[in-house]
Amino acid sequence: MNMRTPDLLQRSPEKSGSSAASTPRGGGRGSLARAFFRYTLNDIAHFSRVLVGRPLRSYQLAVARAVLASVRQRKGAIFTVEMARQMGKNELSAHLEAYLLYRYQRRGGTIVKCAPTLTPQVLISRLRLESILDRPWLAPYWQRAHGNMVAVGKARVMFLSAHEQANVVGATADLLLEVDEAQDVDEEKFAKEFLPMAAAQNATIVLYGTPWTQDTLLAKYKALNLAHEENTGERRHFSYPWQVGARENPRYGAAVKAQIRQRGEDDLVIRTQYCLEEIDDATGFFTPPLRAALQGAHARQHRPRAEAHYVAAVDVAGEESAPQESRQSRRDSTVVLIGERVWRHDPLLGFALPAVNVVNAYQWTGLPTTEQYARLVRLLGEEWRVQRAIVDATGIGDALARFLQARLGEDRIEPFTFTAQSKSALGYDLRSLVGSGRLQLWADDGSAEFRECWRQVRRCQLSLHPGNRISFHVPASQGHDDYVSALAMLTRTVESGAPPAVSVALPPREIQTEGY
Repeated sequence: MNMRTPDLLQRSPEKSGSSAASTPRGGGRGSLARAFFRYTLNDIAHFSRVLVGRPLRSYQLAVARAVLASVRQRKGAIFTVEMARQMGKNELSAHLEAYLLYRYQRRGGTIVKCAPTLTPQVLISRLRLESILDRPWLAPYWQRAHGNMVAVGKARVMFLSAHEQANVVGATADLLLEVDEAQDVDEEKFAKEFLPMAAAQNATIVLYGTPWTQDTLLAKYKALNLAHEENTGERRHFSYPWQVGARENPRYGAAVKAQIRQRGEDDLVIRTQYCLEEIDDATGFFTPPLRAALQGAHARQHRPRAEAHYVAAVDVAGEESAPQESRQSRRDSTVVLIGERVWRHDPLLGFALPAVNVVNAYQWTGLPTTEQYARLVRLLGEEWRVQRAIVDATGIGDALARFLQARLGEDRIEPFTFTAQSKSALGYDLRSLVGSGRLQLWADDGSAEFRECWRQVRRCQLSLHPGNRISFHVPASQGHDDYVSALAMLTRTVESGAPPAVSVALPPREIQTEGY
């Protein structure tokens, strides 16, 4: 890399690979031009507004000024920053990096930016910084080197992966160390390999992210910062839930309110990524508001209605090959849930959303696979004529699912394999759809199936794992979770099918969240 990059404050920019000088946009080599650039570099607010052309919002500036004061004074402070999604956390980080590159282009210095994954998180961070540096006033002065480095003069930013297997030993952060999505970074990895990078020059550290559990890297430093603020009055923790962004950008507020309406206030994404709440790991999966939303008023159906469209989910009994944390080791019963696809008008969004009313349930215990296959062919294909059925294909369920797919058609039967990742995705969808009233059980009919389903719902527990992954289960000592697993699989049928014949959609209001 050619470190003799043109100096924004003193010399005219030279295009990389060319000896011909060109005049900087905005005024040549004179003292007026130098005064202009010094003015813009005197405060990050001026830099963002004038040179970048993308002004930071007030809450972003509060964080930026605190971080930069620590950098200038070599205080070595460790900041924790929580911002709701789409409120500009990554934009703030890129502005800080760009500002420091130009402030320290003569003196030199290194910023290290890391994230849990190289692709896409680290790549996105680098591209965001480059999008800022490509502004007309700044574009002639920066260059990329070695694939993971961006430099202006003697100052540079290194982008590294914080994955547990990544080799990052040897890098030094003498200006700033930034950790993106810190709640997903391994604490031991950070302590052994990243903290030493900042130690030599007592560099400032910023941990960005959103809350998860109390034992994450972000949560532990947040607690230390809150205690520090209480003892000294110095603020090192910054937390901005979605309401702060909504006050400065009403369109952002409207977009978040629509998500809350669609997903429900008790949804994990809403609580952690927008309301910035930490979650207690030892909690029920179906909270009281979710249980209330799950209870429908429709009657149980024992035979299909001619005009209705039906879907199904099948949780298969038997030995499982999935990890212990994602499935119980033994299934005693096969559970089949039948759902009717309906459309519910959402007054806030202004249009109808697909939903499923669970209208019947079947539970078979101790049946051989051949008998289960015969019953499912009759039940799904002939009696209810389901448009789509999700069949548990974990372990011995795989053969049953494939046979049903061959008999009833690939467009109607979807095999589903439970893994840690797939179960987590189902868990999020289940809580979201139940919370928004788009998945409901039939009204109490006094049946054994109704009682068993609700017994499992009340006993189902939520477990939280690194990387914002979740799982759900009924403790082995308290029974099984066949009905809950079937409910979760049923979420995969909600979006299938055509909209109602008579449109109830209203023209949506334009919602933009750009600029964050």
